[in-house]
Amino acid sequence: MSEEQVKERVFKYGDQTWADPGAEYSVEEVRKQLQTYYPELARAEVKETELPEGRVQVEFVKKAGTKGASPRGRGE
Repeated sequence: MSEEQVKERVFKYGDQTWADPGAEYSVEEVRKQLQTYYPELARAEVKETELPEGRVQVEFVKKAGTKGASPRGRGE
């Protein structure tokens, strides 16, 4: 084969998984669509892993935040 074969992707966030909407959509485009329901994906890291059956898992990993952290420290 002279053409590069495009591998099927599966998208994952937490315990949710979604089938590949198509190779014409970039990971960033899929992320933007999912942000409608999961706004925290805007800051998530993307990890790609090749699965044994040949598909690629694209996982969105939520970054740890600093919610509630005081810049002055405790008790002030």
